[in-house]
Amino acid sequence: MIKVGSEESMTKREQAILARFRTGHTPDLAWYRALITHTQDEPESGLCEGCGKTETLKHYLTSCPSTEDDRYSIFGTDDPMEVMFTEPQRVADFIRKSGLVDRD
Repeated sequence: MIKVGSEESMTKREQAILARFRTGHTPDLAWYRALITHTQDEPESGLCEGCGKTETLKHYLTSCPSTEDDRYSIFGTDDPMEVMFTEPQRVADFIRKSGLVDRD
């Protein structure tokens, strides 16, 4: 269940990223951006700038070594994939702290 009103303190950009995360359609991450811009044939297309692996939502939220410290400090042992629906402010804190909100 999504907590009503828990997104009021987020910026519009953070709310947009969170909504995209929830639907799985997030051009904020390299894999999806490559998919929608048809650049999959380029070797570096869709790769995480932090670690060089495919930058999917699951990778970014659960396993990217470049966001590990931020992820652990905000989620601890909680599953970020579940937390985005129940505690969206924690996900907003993570996208802000890990720098995703500042990407172009």
